[in-house]
This record gives sequence, C-alpha cells and structure tokens, in this order.
Amino acid sequence: MVVFLVLPFFLTTAYTVSMNTIPLKIVQISDTHLFADENGEIAGRNTLNSFLAVRDLVLAEHPNPDMIFLTGDLSQDFSEAAYERLTTELRSFTCPIYWIPGNHDHSSDLPRILSTTQCLDDKEIVTDDWQIVLLDSSLDGKVYGEFSDDELVRFKEVVDRYPEKYLFVFLHHHPVPINVAWLEHIGLHNPEKFLETVRSHPKLRVIAWGHIHQQFEMQEGDVQYLSVPSTCVQFSPDSNTFALDTRLPGYRWFELNSNGEVKTGVNRLKEFDDGIDYTSTGY
Repeated sequence: MVVFLVLPFFLTTAYTVSMNTIPLKIVQISDTHLFADENGEIAGRNTLNSFLAVRDLVLAEHPNPDMIFLTGDLSQDFSEAAYERLTTELRSFTCPIYWIPGNHDHSSDLPRILSTTQCLDDKEIVTDDWQIVLLDSSLDGKVYGEFSDDELVRFKEVVDRYPEKYLFVFLHHHPVPINVAWLEHIGLHNPEKFLETVRSHPKLRVIAWGHIHQQFEMQEGDVQYLSVPSTCVQFSPDSNTFALDTRLPGYRWFELNSNGEVKTGVNRLKEFDDGIDYTSTGY
C-alpha cells in the first residue's frame, strides 16, 4: 500500500510515500520518440511498435513496479497526438508514472495531456528512506541541455531538506562525459553547479538519464551514473560519428533498499523484426 501526503513546493507537489514492501521497485523508460502518425519511423523503425514491445516486456518481467519514470523525448514531432497515444498505452500500468521533458518535448500542454492517466507532474518523491528528484534539463529549440537558474535553486533547496535520506536524481541530458564524441556537445552544457550540489549530498546514490540511446554505467565512490537504452533506435557507443547500434530496445530497472543499496540492470527485447536501416546517418 502507498500512502500519499501532499506537500506544496513551488508549482509541483512532493509525495511522501510509505512503502510496506522493500526494496522499492522502479522502472525507467526513455526516448520513445512517438509520432502523431502511428506509422511514424526513425531510420525505418516504427517507434510505436518498438515502444509497445518494450512496454510488454516490462509487463512480463516487472509487472508490479512501485513507480515508473519517463526520462524525456517522449515524442519525435512535438504533437499532442503523440502524447495522447503514449498515455493511452501507459494505462496498462497501475502504478504512479513520473516524467521529465527532453529536447523533443516542447509542448506547453504536456502536463495537461499526460495527466489524463496516472502520469504525475510531480518532480520530487519522498519515501521512508529515499528522495527521488526529477530535473528539467530541456531547452526550447536546442538539442543540448541546460539548467535554468531557477531549476538549480529549486534543486539545491529540495535536496537540502532531506540530508538523512538517500538521493536519486533523474534528468534527460548526460551530465558527465560518455566517451562518444558526437554526443558530447549535445549533453548538459552547464553541469558544474549541478554536480557540485549533487556530489556534496552525503547520501547521493544514483544519477540516471536518457537522451543518448544506449547503456552507460560509471561508478564514483557510492554513486552510480547510469543511462538507459531508448525504446526505439540505439546509438552506437563505439562510434565518434552518428551510427546506429544493432542492440535492441530496452528499459532499466532499479531496486532501492532501505540501507542505500541499489540493484539495477538493463533488459532488452530478445528479438524485434523491423526494417531498420543501420546505414542511416541521422534522424
């Protein structure tokens, strides 16, 4: 059972969650890139079909998560129809779903559209042992990310409230180098203040993001820096210029324990037959 206590904070709500089950089970889904047209494709891959395949994989492997996090680029064409289709297909889940925008998500109506299901616009979730914070790194009209001054102030004030809890942060753009040259310049352009704040937290455990369409993992002390595969095309981690990877779409799962221990993994489709063009030079 989950008990929600609503607390005001800026324009969002913080949910205090008491969980009767440990560990806390989380699923991260990212970069769905849906179109208004259900036949929309990237490099020959139908993004709706691949998203549905990943959704069904989550339902089969992690059917009862406590929370789901969508970490940006939910649409490819900024259309309301794409978001409406996403919310329709997410009704298969019964848990709260939280989200942040990516560089393909610039609709002022996004909170209204997503709220037609259990998608919540809240950017802070507080449990008995954990504080999970979602940050908006999107910048209108830009592929790269940047935190506004207001977002950095909000983040500092939020994390200072619960120094005794373990901290988990979601954003869209990568805040650290990932050793893929063409992706580096479209990551987070002002990571310094963010990293200074987050690394000073005594119980930081995870920073996770989307955007790069590949699995990335780095350990720094007790902190894990992690990305998640896209539900559509994958970018090759071994290329300095744009290239698609043959690995299949997937998602990331987490188990958060009361002692700060984090278990995580990436699960991918085992097969997906489509007409993807691996020679594509862009999208």
